[in-house]
Amino acid sequence: MAQNIPIYVINLDRRPDRLERIGDHLRARGVTFIDGGFPQIPDARLPEIVDSIVILIRHIRANGEKLGIDPANILVTGHSSGAHLAAMALVRMANADDLEGISGCYLMSGHYDVRPAMLCYRKEYLQLSVAETIAMSPLLNLVNPLPPTMVAIGGGETDEMLRQ
Repeated sequence: MAQNIPIYVINLDRRPDRLERIGDHLRARGVTFIDGGFPQIPDARLPEIVDSIVILIRHIRANGEKLGIDPANILVTGHSSGAHLAAMALVRMANADDLEGISGCYLMSGHYDVRPAMLCYRKEYLQLSVAETIAMSPLLNLVNPLPPTMVAIGGGETDEMLRQ
């Protein structure tokens, strides 16, 4: 039988030093740490990357017992681009009434409205249409409530980050 220990699904910005530090911290406290990673631009487009995060969350939930984890106690979190991806995946799942097992969400320094990114250099590598830009903005798409969610920002964030 799986233990009732929170599962921490994290999608970071591929900085191994930060990933290792957070993983060590959580494991020392008995929290199962899963870094599923995600495809990167230009190897995948943003909508496909969000799809991969949804698939990861559903896989963990569906296989929790086999993995020795509690599939009813999953915390989804992310930092920076990972926070955007976690939020977008959970918005998509919430709108589909598919949040079973998701006990919470912790988002750190993410962008939740993609429209400002399309006004700067990021437009070149994101390559999103206007419709995709809106579709990939969690703030513009949430219909059903999310699980309990904490949104945090760093002390040195830009004015644009603070506006979001």
